[in-house]
Amino acid sequence: MDYHLLNGQCLGDIWPKEIPGLTVVMNEAFLEGPLGYDTSLEDLWPLRASFWEVSMEQYHLKTLMPLEMLLQAGGTDRILGWFGTDLFCQVNWWFLTAYLHSYRVEAQLGVIFPPSAIAEETWGHFPKSSLKVPIPLPFFPEATEIALTLEIWDGYCRGNLDQLDRLAEKYALDYPVLTEAVRWYIRCFPKDGDGYLFEKVLELIDRGLVQFPELLHIFSTECPQLGLTDRQIAPVFAHCIRQKK
Repeated sequence: MDYHLLNGQCLGDIWPKEIPGLTVVMNEAFLEGPLGYDTSLEDLWPLRASFWEVSMEQYHLKTLMPLEMLLQAGGTDRILGWFGTDLFCQVNWWFLTAYLHSYRVEAQLGVIFPPSAIAEETWGHFPKSSLKVPIPLPFFPEATEIALTLEIWDGYCRGNLDQLDRLAEKYALDYPVLTEAVRWYIRCFPKDGDGYLFEKVLELIDRGLVQFPELLHIFSTECPQLGLTDRQIAPVFAHCIRQKK
């Protein structure tokens, strides 16, 4: 059986029922919040619930129960992640790979990327025209790529930018999707200084975009490789506006 893991409720809301398999929506965003490197997953979940300001019961219902469905997948099943190549999606992909590995899930893990050229308005990166039977061909990472993803997740959880930089440099030609996301993470959240997010938002403000909705639209258009939402950009915008005054 196919388990279709959708990266976000936006995609879940338009998911067609005629696609066979079990639909699982991932309601988390690991680009933000505590990662609990020195804790078990059981101890991580309360930290995540607290970060999102929801009760543990609410977090379990919305986030953990869907993820736990994936643990039922067996050796003849496929877990297909419908994930973009942008930073936001890739961080969730790193987590998912580590999560399934920690539970020794034997199902075949694959990913379905959105079309590279999209002419219509999309939700969750996938236009409705791509959500049909037969589904797009999945990409199935080999063992070496899965091992690299686990190393990236380890470095990310540790906050070890040097480790991430070494991995991105070493494997750039072999695994461009993974390493490009790593490079953008380092650019956006460097050891020192404000990083690319602040630079880009300041640039847009200097171009006269001083109303947040308009700035967010242009930011999303010009920086699709990041996949960021208003939640990530709003505090940066507020900081830059204060800095300008």
